Amino acid sequence: MYAVLMDAEVGFVPSLIVLITGCALAHKDVHWRETILLSVFVTAGAVAIFSYGIGLPYRLFWWSD
Repeated sequence: MYAVLMDAEVGFVPSLIVLITGCALAHKDVHWRETILLSVFVTAGAVAIFSYGIGLPYRLFWWSD
């Protein structure tokens, strides 16, 4: 799903949130508060590392350049 969304140019942030939420749904005992917090913090860390730290040219959202 991550690759499909990135190929459709939805953006890095929504693609990661869908990826993390989809992985959490694979578990039978989903805690939504933990899933939301995990997706927010992992996405923020990935954006900080890959977009700002390394400087990879990912579009963060579909409306950004």
